[in-house]
Amino acid sequence: MQENIVIFLIIVGFSVCAIFAISHAPIYPLKKAYRNKIQENGVIHFTSPESASLILKAHSLRGAISDFEKLLGPLIWTYEYNNKQEMELKHDYLLKKKRGKDDPKNFSVCLKITGLSDKAISQTYTRYGVFNDKPIVFKSDYIYPQNIEIIKEWKY
Repeated sequence: MQENIVIFLIIVGFSVCAIFAISHAPIYPLKKAYRNKIQENGVIHFTSPESASLILKAHSLRGAISDFEKLLGPLIWTYEYNNKQEMELKHDYLLKKKRGKDDPKNFSVCLKITGLSDKAISQTYTRYGVFNDKPIVFKSDYIYPQNIEIIKEWKY
């Protein structure tokens, strides 16, 4: 009887971990209507002042590979841009997450990215599930937008 309970708890624990892993992974291609909206309004990317300087100098964003996402390859995490109020809400959300709490400076510059190529737009994915933050993730080594500008800086 106790063995069955232990096995059941292991299966439940594994299932919960799998749900969080799948919810975190940006594996869902963006729908065409959403891609068109991104093409019109652009996306935003939160970063550190040092990284923002490098991005502006290179006029490109480089994909990064985290330990958790090795199977997905290089990723560039962005969010839809609609207006400054939503940008502020997204920034506040990021600061509530562990990485934002640990080092808010890494999210202290917001870049607006517009003029994305069709190729870049075709490489966009998102995630659904427990996080519900709907990032726009480019599965790419680099993206080369026409315009990158700082729209807000926070001091920490």
